[in-house]
Amino acid sequence: MLLGWASVRECPLSHALVSVRMEVECHAPDEHAVALWIEPWGDRVEVPPGGRLRLMFEGDMVESVVIQWMEEKALSVGVPRYSVLRVVNDAGDVLGEYDTNTLPPVPEGGRPI
Repeated sequence: MLLGWASVRECPLSHALVSVRMEVECHAPDEHAVALWIEPWGDRVEVPPGGRLRLMFEGDMVESVVIQWMEEKALSVGVPRYSVLRVVNDAGDVLGEYDTNTLPPVPEGGRPI
């Protein structure tokens, strides 16, 4: 459980002891939407009031999944290296797919991770 807002369910290993699948379910309160920022891309996905999104991680994760509150109505999700994140809505539509094997270029003035 993450701050009473997201639940985590680990799925069986998919390839021996190398690849891991994990799902995090994010619920927004009925009163307001919650912004979900996907890092390092800086993409914003909105969880509508009373809605939910599933964050489906898969890959050879050598780092931890990092989910943190940025402010009252926003969360930041750090996608681990060597993994793929799929953001899926209640209807099963994939709203975004993020592959850390092909990270975005570092913005001018930024520092690589």
